[in-house]
Amino acid sequence: MTDPKRARRTGSMAAAAGRRAEGPPPAPVTASRAKPVRMTIEVPPELHRELTAWNREQMIALDLTRVTVSDAIRAMIRVTIDDGDTGAKVRQAIAEQGA
Repeated sequence: MTDPKRARRTGSMAAAAGRRAEGPPPAPVTASRAKPVRMTIEVPPELHRELTAWNREQMIALDLTRVTVSDAIRAMIRVTIDDGDTGAKVRQAIAEQGA
């Protein structure tokens, strides 16, 4: 190895060692998910019938042409998360189901 090559290699190694000595690398940035997450659940037929009937009632009460199960479940999730009393009722229902 010639002296200029050795000097370059030694210099780059020293620079790399200096970068490592500066502290831990920055934490990786976690990208937030842009696309909605698909969820699939199974419910007993009776519960599905009750939800479908409830959706029809909301459609009439809100004077809408339709209220989908997805619309209803998204709203239920948001209310459950945002309202502590509702969240407590859901927690109690889960405990009673033994889930």
